[in-house]
Amino acid sequence: MKEKRLLPLLAVLLAIPFTAAAQRPNVILILMDDMGWGDLPSYQDQRMKEGLPAMDNPGLRTLASEGMTLTRHYSSAPLCAPARSSLFTGVHQGHAKVIRDRSFDLPIEQAPTLGTVMQSAGYRTALIGKWGIGGGTEHAGTPQESTAYPTKRGFDYYFGYLDHVSGHHHYPKEDPNPISPTKRSGIWDGDKCVTADCDKAYSVDLLTARAKKWIIDTHRQNPRQPFFLALTHIAPHSQLQIPTGPYPEGRGVKGGVQWLGKPHKLVNTAEGKINSYIYPRYADKKWPMAQKKYATMIARLSDSFEDLIQTLKDLNIDRNTVIIMTSDNGPHDEGGQNPQFFRNYGPFDGIKQDAWEGGFRVPTIVRWPGRVPAGSVSDHPSQFHDWMATLAA
Repeated sequence: MKEKRLLPLLAVLLAIPFTAAAQRPNVILILMDDMGWGDLPSYQDQRMKEGLPAMDNPGLRTLASEGMTLTRHYSSAPLCAPARSSLFTGVHQGHAKVIRDRSFDLPIEQAPTLGTVMQSAGYRTALIGKWGIGGGTEHAGTPQESTAYPTKRGFDYYFGYLDHVSGHHHYPKEDPNPISPTKRSGIWDGDKCVTADCDKAYSVDLLTARAKKWIIDTHRQNPRQPFFLALTHIAPHSQLQIPTGPYPEGRGVKGGVQWLGKPHKLVNTAEGKINSYIYPRYADKKWPMAQKKYATMIARLSDSFEDLIQTLKDLNIDRNTVIIMTSDNGPHDEGGQNPQFFRNYGPFDGIKQDAWEGGFRVPTIVRWPGRVPAGSVSDHPSQFHDWMATLAA
């Protein structure tokens, strides 16, 4: 099914008049870090049919089949921080006042953000994951140094990687961060640094488990208040690091990754050997190890999407929750990753940091059961700064 206009369509859907706050849709914005347009099943499945090296991700395939794939959605910049600046402040890079071009870890301007806009509409808000636009220092800032800390820019709750460099490391405790004054990556829970408790906590599992816990607690505390969650993963960025073991059995409230919150064991997968697990469907492939690792990172994200969706179903809020999945820019070529192997940039030219199509055009899927047509495709051009106007509507 082809939809000729994307943002007008979503604006109409989100602007349907509701008489009670409980009827307003929850919104989950999932942002990947350096996931390419070509990583979507719509492209990788075709490669499999042609007998080419390809990634097989059921979770991503299901997400696309249940929602709308946006084939011409663009980041505002082919690089992390400026892209996030435009996404969260709703302005084109030409109107961004602070973070532009190659700026990192500067504080975004004191202006409306996705967080403040949703708060003003009565939503409870959280940001779980990478921020990198809060100010402070590039190498392990603190809530006190960060004049644009997430809780100062519209988010009721924050958990994650505050500074840019910390977001390179998928095992924040075990993976040394040599340019940080503390030699570790900072993981913040509110205004408390919890890196010391992150034993064997793989980034995808850590952030997904914390997001599930927040969704469950928030809904149970006040089921009539809608929520807005920005879940900003650091995968598959930079370090090609893989999990300690398989994704836990089951999905949802009682299965999948679980937040334990115990010192030195924050999540139920915090055990085994770090950076060791290759997904079985890739383990015997005659591929370079770097490509097996990259494929495993995408597979882990794919599993996490299934886990989140089942959580929504278990809570009976699946049909009243909009999921937006996208990426900050095109695919990277760091840590041994070769974007030509899977053609992570799809049929385009360019990767991350390139002012070419592959650097800007990003994978995007919108899922809202019963409102966004399942299995649909939109080729209407749109860009990151459109989301604020759409969600505001």
